[in-house]
Amino acid sequence: MIGFHVPSFLIDCSDPVTIQGGIAGDQILGVTTGTESHALGVSSDSNVVFGEARDAGQFWRAFRWTSSLGMQDMGTLGGPMSTSHGASANGSVIVDKSLINSQSSSLRAFRWTQTTGMRDLKQELLNAGVSAVQNWTLAVDADVSDDGMVIAGWGYPASLTPAQPWIAILPPPGGCGGGTATPTPSNAGFRSPAANSADSGGDGNGFESNPSNAHADDSANAVDNNSGSGTSTSCTSTSKDKHRFFNYGFSIPAGATISGIEVRLDARADSTSNSPKMCVQLSWDGGATWTAAKSTATLGTSIGTFILGNTTDTWGRTWSPADFSNANFRVRVIDVSSSTSRDFFLDWVAVRVTYNGGTGSTLTPPPPTLTPVSASPTPGSPSATPVPASVTPTPALSPTPTRTPTSTVATDTVAIQRAEYDDRDEELVIEATSTSSNATLQVFVTSTNQLIGTLRNDGGGRYSGTFSWSTNPQNITVRSSLGGSASRNVSSR
Repeated sequence: MIGFHVPSFLIDCSDPVTIQGGIAGDQILGVTTGTESHALGVSSDSNVVFGEARDAGQFWRAFRWTSSLGMQDMGTLGGPMSTSHGASANGSVIVDKSLINSQSSSLRAFRWTQTTGMRDLKQELLNAGVSAVQNWTLAVDADVSDDGMVIAGWGYPASLTPAQPWIAILPPPGGCGGGTATPTPSNAGFRSPAANSADSGGDGNGFESNPSNAHADDSANAVDNNSGSGTSTSCTSTSKDKHRFFNYGFSIPAGATISGIEVRLDARADSTSNSPKMCVQLSWDGGATWTAAKSTATLGTSIGTFILGNTTDTWGRTWSPADFSNANFRVRVIDVSSSTSRDFFLDWVAVRVTYNGGTGSTLTPPPPTLTPVSASPTPGSPSATPVPASVTPTPALSPTPTRTPTSTVATDTVAIQRAEYDDRDEELVIEATSTSSNATLQVFVTSTNQLIGTLRNDGGGRYSGTFSWSTNPQNITVRSSLGGSASRNVSSR
């Protein structure tokens, strides 16, 4: 049994346990870099707990907990927020939603595995040849099958259209049936550097204490004490301490097309004061030229994982396999704060490159398909051919052969109890209810249909959320994934 608390808790029913005030006496799961966590589910084998935990900046981030690794931040798709609501039977696949940038309208469905990390589900389907998903916005994964290959959720088939349910079926490993396999992007996982050097800038010594500690994912840290020689918060300021990491030993086949680069930083600061963060730039010519910088959120005081870039982000340029040779590829980490008294700690600076094709690739993708999904499988057919990768809009339980989703029939009733806007703090507070405790509720500006955000499920059909919003939207509409909706004027306070 799992539940809400500060932090989350797990009850092992094999032992006598007493619950007092909502706290299980058996095991507290803890937090990541913040002070609060919500356990939202547990895998069928009871070995993995998943949910959301606040980071040092008070944003919700998806977490995965195991008894051996504890609570791990699963990262985001590029924005500040993510959460997890569904997992495969053994917890090796986790799904839900993440922001891809700082805009509340950028919510996207993701699929996470230990090998790939968090990936945009729509991009995974496109990579598998499912062109039918091209115009969709897959906003939320509601759940995933035991084998992690079938995902159900909801999204928008076109701009300003009502939300529609869908089912995505990913190809099994090795392709589908006895025909030609569908190629998917390749990567060798996150790779570690084997060399480093301080770069010019700041006080000129980068991570002056044990910089090679950032070569491995362990508890030993490279340290930059009293970082920088000025208070600028620009990633490219000459007053900031910088350090280069290289010799990642990539072996990307000739002719491959680079589709994305991810840089993982496991890092912290001695304090959250003065907004400490780390910036990253990449070089393809031994450090003569650099990409634009990407930056983490504010670092916490405990080691947190930050992933910059994603599987479809090439950092503003077209790369070739040769760019990743030990002679050419460089990662520059820049420590940034508005104070020179901040200390920075870096446990690991890893890079993962995603690519397609290359010398020796013989896979030929089949034509993209949009396959209707039966409401129930046909029993007694052990020789049935696996279903190819597809995404199927399913407004009803029965399959439909058309690509045009029909209107969703409302199966719940939504009511709004509170809609208040704080002019001073520029915050919108929403409280709503649904007759279903399993719905997903989103808030929109009624006049423009702009998405404000997704309400948190507080249990028992109650939902709430606080959103940063620059102006009073005057009137908001709450829409349920089950079809219900309600609107209300927003009061100021």
